Amino acid sequence: MMKKGRNMRCVLLASMLVLVFGITVYAESLGSGKATWSGGENAAGYIYSKVTDVRKDGYRNYATVYVRNDKGQQNSKASHTVGAGTSFSAVIKATHENPLVVEKAWYAGYWTKQVTGE
Repeated sequence: MMKKGRNMRCVLLASMLVLVFGITVYAESLGSGKATWSGGENAAGYIYSKVTDVRKDGYRNYATVYVRNDKGQQNSKASHTVGAGTSFSAVIKATHENPLVVEKAWYAGYWTKQVTGE
């Protein structure tokens, strides 16, 4: 009976750790499908925020991407795509030291500009 209780506590602890330290990735379509934003933590333990151009349509996609770990360290990059398949990103090492603070990836200021000759 005592062993069953200990096993249950171990399972609960393991599931809590997965919730806190699990890898979460988000994605969102931008500009009516002109680009995508994705962000989260990759398998190497880095938080990333990335904008990728998905269509050859003569538009450049502009934005600022941000990442912040639970220590408050932040990185950002303001840039644009230069054609289908190109992207830009910001990355920072995930620390997982404070379970009360969320490690975060986001973007702001998305806009497009039509470019002739592309």
